[in-house]
Amino acid sequence: GDIGSVPAPLLAALPTGADLDPAAATGAAEPRVTAPKCGAPTKDGAGDSRP
Repeated sequence: GDIGSVPAPLLAALPTGADLDPAAATGAAEPRVTAPKCGAPTKDGAGDSRP
């Protein structure tokens, strides 16, 4: 119910919503996990963290 009432961007912005709703957490976790995995691998992350 909450997921349908609250827009996707709002859920992503609010970690509380995802934490409360397991379905929301899965949806929010998918893009979040995919972004760092495909967009910024471990090597890329380390390089980007350069001083």
